[in-house]
Amino acid sequence: MVDNLNAELSLGTITNVDEAVTWLSYTYLYVRMRKNPLVYGMDHSEPAEDPLLGKKRRDIIVAAAKNLHKAQMIIYDEKTGYLTPKDLGRIASNYYVSYNSVNTYNSLMKPRMTEADVLAMISRSTEFQNVKSRDNEQSELAKLLEQACPCAVKV
Repeated sequence: MVDNLNAELSLGTITNVDEAVTWLSYTYLYVRMRKNPLVYGMDHSEPAEDPLLGKKRRDIIVAAAKNLHKAQMIIYDEKTGYLTPKDLGRIASNYYVSYNSVNTYNSLMKPRMTEADVLAMISRSTEFQNVKSRDNEQSELAKLLEQACPCAVKV
């Protein structure tokens, strides 16, 4: 949800919490939440009291906005409900960098870093979690690490 909200904010289709709640009603998540509310952390009374799940949608949007604000990707004014994208959020959206990766960068970034530190930080991106090497590539990768690596890499 956080990455999707950031993308919509970067595109300019959403500017405040109310618009985001309305936007969420057009998603497949909303359809699934109405169909099977128990899977999405609601009890039996919530859908009966609020059939359009307005409070739940607002809670989801506010939680995502707070996460984006904490990661310095947007400006979230809790009093007015306005959501303003920042450059970091736009860059993350344009280049498909996930919120979790930006959070990792924010926690590991230091004022002075070596090339190896930067590469180690970037290699922790969630985008690389599913990258696998084949067995027949292991010897070539080991050779590259020994002979062609321009900086010290922590293994």
